[in-house]
This record gives sequence, C-alpha cells and structure tokens, in this order.
Amino acid sequence: MRTISAKISLQRTLVMFLGLAMLLTSIGSAPGVALAHAKVASSTPANGATVQPGLTDIIINFSEDISVDQSTAQLVNEANNAVLQSTAAVDRANRKKMTVKTAPLAAGKYQVKWTAVTENDNGITNGTLSFSVGGSTSSECQTFQETGKTACGRFLQYWKEHGGLAQQGFPISNEFQEKSDTDGKTYTVQYFERAVFEAHPENAAPNDVLLSLLGNFLYKQKYPNGAPDQKPNTTAGSVQFKETGKRVGGKFLDYWNKNGGLAQQGFPISEEFSEKNDLDGKTYTVQYFERAVFELHPEQTDPRFQVLLSQLGTFQYKKKYPNGAPQTSADVNVDIVDFKFVPESVTVGVGTKVTWTFVGPTEHNTVHKGSRPLLWESPIMKTKGEKYSYIFTKAGTYDYWCTIHPEMLGKVIVR
Repeated sequence: MRTISAKISLQRTLVMFLGLAMLLTSIGSAPGVALAHAKVASSTPANGATVQPGLTDIIINFSEDISVDQSTAQLVNEANNAVLQSTAAVDRANRKKMTVKTAPLAAGKYQVKWTAVTENDNGITNGTLSFSVGGSTSSECQTFQETGKTACGRFLQYWKEHGGLAQQGFPISNEFQEKSDTDGKTYTVQYFERAVFEAHPENAAPNDVLLSLLGNFLYKQKYPNGAPDQKPNTTAGSVQFKETGKRVGGKFLDYWNKNGGLAQQGFPISEEFSEKNDLDGKTYTVQYFERAVFELHPEQTDPRFQVLLSQLGTFQYKKKYPNGAPQTSADVNVDIVDFKFVPESVTVGVGTKVTWTFVGPTEHNTVHKGSRPLLWESPIMKTKGEKYSYIFTKAGTYDYWCTIHPEMLGKVIVR
C-alpha cells in the first residue's frame, strides 16, 4: 500500500510541475507581457566619447525593433536643461534606429535620456548616452585672487584662447543672467575689465561665446553726434573698412590684425581723435571699435604696450550695476506627489532654476505644454528623489503637464 501511495504522490507532483510549466509558457506568450527589452547595440557618438564641436545628429541603434510612437529621447546639457531645437525620431524603415537631431552643439557635456518601447511586446527600457563635445567644460574653473571672481568652462577657455589678461582683463563679476541691449534676449554673461562675455550655446564653437558691443554703447553714450576733431589715418598701409567707412592704420591696424581682428575688436566706428581718459585723467589718441577702444601710448618703450585697451567692461559694469551684479533668483522646487504638481503654479524671476522632484508613488514626467520645439521634456521619473531641472531665461507664462497622466497640469510664471 505504501508503494502504491508513493507512486500516486509522485505522479501528482509531476502533473503539478507540468501544469506550472505550461502556465508559465502561456503567460510568456500572452500579448502585453514584456519579455524583450531593447538594449543599445551601438551609437554615434559612442557612450563616453568626445567629438568635435558642431555635432548635429546623434544615432542610437537598438537590439530590438522599437515603437515609433512610444519611444522617446531627450538631449540635455550639463545643467540637465533640454537643448533647444533638438528632436528625436525612430526610423520607420529601420525601427532599431533612433536619431536625435539638434542645432550644432558647442563645447560641453551632453546626455541623451532615452526610453525604448519594444515593438512586439511593449517592453520598456530607459537609459542614457553620455558624450562630450570637444573643448573645455564647466568642470574647469579658475578663481582670480586679484578680483576674487571665478571664470569657468567655455568662458575660461575663451579667455585663455583670446588674449587672456591683456585682451580681456580680470573677471569683475561671476556669471549671471542679463537682458541684452542689442537684441532684448536674456543670456548668461560675465563681465571682465575689458569685455563682456555672452554665452550662446545655440551656436557652434567658437561662436558659442560672443562679446558685447561695448565700444558701440560707450561711443553712442559719449558722442551721440560723433566725436569731435576726428582725423582719418592715411599713413602708408592704412585700410578703409567699407562696412563703416572708417580708416585704420599704423600701430592701431597692426594691433587689430594681431589681436583677434573682427571677432575680438569689431569694425572701427570712429576715426582717430584725442580723448581724456576717465581713469587717469590724461589725454590720449584713441580710436573706437565695436567691441573696444584703442589707446595709443607712445611713451611706452615696449612695443607690446604701445596700444592699450580701455576698460570698457569696468565702465559698463559700474554704470549698470553700481551695487554689484543682480543676484540670481533662488531655486524653486516643485514636488511630484501622487497625481499632482505641488505647488501647481509658481511665480519666479528670470534666471530661476525650477527643479521637479519625484516623490511618488506613480511614475510621471514634466513636459512643456507648447508648440515644438519644446523648452523642456523630462525623462519618465520612477525613483523617489529623482530630479529634473530647467532654468527659465525669459519672462512669460509656461504651462506644462505630465504626458503619462494628461490631467496633471502645472504653470511657471516668469517675471
């Protein structure tokens, strides 16, 4: 009897195992159950690579076909802000290929945050592709003890590559947000004694750093009807610039040619004339250019110092900010809790960084609710404490939502 019972028990056990195996097989083949997950097979640029400035196409090849409509990617810069004018799309003819297109990238560190949804069973995979665009990044900084100010990243690199102390002077401010007197847009700027650097990440290097037209501003302020007693330089070898009709010759022309020319100094906007220096009270022969004022110092025996630049950055900084540069608005945090943005509406100043913090428990994202290209589009956040930030550089009202749960709405008002 015991032998028969043991056989029956063994048979029942085998049947149970076979049934379980069949159940697992049926579940695995059921539609909607994710077994396949797309992985990155290759990418251009490769993860961790450094490429030349001007990159416009980022290509990710996956191991599986991915959904054209559900797979997404976002290109962000080192500050985790979405790169403007960037879009992502899956190739309909080759659904393993995703391409992120962007305006030419300047030097810096970037990351593609992607979500791949497999075509056959809706398996979801999230990942990142990190790379650098050649040149210095904001991890490189130098503090100048002479002024106590710090220059970093592309500003520091530009300073080093374009004449350093002689051309730009020491930094007299740290970076901050400023509305341009030229086009009315807001840029990250930094004041130096002889120049103001403007960050233009939308441009390819070297034009991702541009200099404010300080010579223009000062000339129009001091001489709205033009400077008196101007004398064109007609010495041998002098050049007339058709763009402004002004002539440059002698030591001024030699200096212009050897020290950055048009990009650094701009076109001449006056002829030579005598002017009393606002710093030492002495009178010098000067000539105004769009971005500089040249002073002739024949008393200097060293030819390198016979042409000096006025401290236009210092003049402009003291005029605009007698009490120092404006303070950047304090950062603002928005929690993502349950199915709400808390608070749903925030009012901030230009230059404020808004950070969304995922509290949970349901996955969400934060996406600008506007026409493309979107200003920001976060990846899907699933882990408690995960954050996404965006710096608002222009006044206006910005609506946003969670695209996974469209009823979740938020608003940022920038003044």
